[in-house]
Amino acid sequence: EIRLGLHRSDYMLDAETNELLQVELNTISSSFAGLSCLVSQLH
Repeated sequence: EIRLGLHRSDYMLDAETNELLQVELNTISSSFAGLSCLVSQLH
């Protein structure tokens, strides 16, 4: 079985250290269920 996960990571630049810090990890929203037919085409 193969599964595809759609994730988005959000980053911000730390002003003191000048490093990128991950501030959020998002999975695809349930409101995007209509995109599922497009995801298979993406493969």
